[in-house]
Amino acid sequence: MLLKNFTAKNSSGNSTIKEFFLGIDPGSFRIYFTPRGSSFAFVNAIEVFLALANFSPKNYTSSSSLVLHTIYRVNVGGQELRPGEDTLWRNWDSNDLYLKNSNPAEEVGPSQTPKYQAYEYDGFVAAANDFIAPDLVYETAKVMDNRNSNPSTLFNITWSFNVRKNAKHLVRAHFCDLVGQIADIVFNLYSNGNFTKKVGGLNSIFGDLLPYYYNCVVESGESELINISIGPNANTNTNNSYLNGLEMLEIMEESAPIPNMKEPKSINVNVVVGSVLGSLCPICILVVRFLFDLKYRKAKHVEIRNGYQCLHLDEGVPTTGSLRERLLAPL
Repeated sequence: MLLKNFTAKNSSGNSTIKEFFLGIDPGSFRIYFTPRGSSFAFVNAIEVFLALANFSPKNYTSSSSLVLHTIYRVNVGGQELRPGEDTLWRNWDSNDLYLKNSNPAEEVGPSQTPKYQAYEYDGFVAAANDFIAPDLVYETAKVMDNRNSNPSTLFNITWSFNVRKNAKHLVRAHFCDLVGQIADIVFNLYSNGNFTKKVGGLNSIFGDLLPYYYNCVVESGESELINISIGPNANTNTNNSYLNGLEMLEIMEESAPIPNMKEPKSINVNVVVGSVLGSLCPICILVVRFLFDLKYRKAKHVEIRNGYQCLHLDEGVPTTGSLRERLLAPL
């Protein structure tokens, strides 16, 4: 079940878009809209895109197919991006709506166009093209304001999101180094205050405007909040960190029976066409026979003139060579 007790509220003409990622086996795919009670169900448009093969997180284990519902998509360090600015017509919110404390963070960009490549390293995935995220996401970032070098002032930059409690979420963090050279910046990624992943370092191969992302699964628990943070690593001299984009997708684990809908019977076109032609053939033969007999009777009008046999031809009957010979034949 993708949506339950859903209501499309009238919001001054603004559309409501729901986005899901589904694992679909080969074959037919059907979407059911079932009204509840005396209400009714409707939809204005449906779009289907093919997701990447490695979209699912590697640390998610379940016997059922992965179903994701997009909750948040944020352009960190940049402005809101409308669907017309994204190759796949996605909307990206500005991070100002979710940033807990904007004072210690500063924005960087816009920068040069990112250099897309395709490979993986230590759980990080390089973005092969702008289907992962548009250029404008990777060309801007939010970074630490580290002008105060006092180690006691080290801090994390945190974004907070309202979610359903006791739900699992796929969090995708987008990175593109706009502030330093390759391997110069090492920092940590946190979820709900817990260490999640070290980003960068001497063994890192991501740099020089190369965009990449990292997936992780985060549970909301009872708090109905998920916090995502970045902060400096204790084993580095470069007290800095950066983030370019965030996506949060709820993992749908509720199941529901498929409605018992009567499918329309398919019509065999060949059988229908054959039946129609079969019933028309006798009628066509009778019509042709009738017209032929009518013309034949009108053409056989014979007179005897001066010892010659004269055959009159009605208008519309072609005169052949054999008929001309009969006109000149003596009795």
